[in-house]
Amino acid sequence: MGIKGNRFLSVFIDLLIINALIGVLGFVWRNEFSLWNSLTTDGSLNIRVSYDLFYYLIYFVFFDIFKEGISIGKKATGLMIVNHKG
Repeated sequence: MGIKGNRFLSVFIDLLIINALIGVLGFVWRNEFSLWNSLTTDGSLNIRVSYDLFYYLIYFVFFDIFKEGISIGKKATGLMIVNHKG
């Protein structure tokens, strides 16, 4: 498989992991909150916001900061981060 195929597979693995975690966390507590009811006491309009984007950000920021950019998907496919000098 070429480098593009490995990159796609790496992202796919990372997304599978994140979505599995979101599914598990969804059983533990609600993955959304009511934005409109939080800002006002009017219950006539209910705007719900999900925490899913927050989970994606945490996952990729964690691996970028603490694991030198090597996520689980990159490790599984053997991809590594290099600079322009190789």
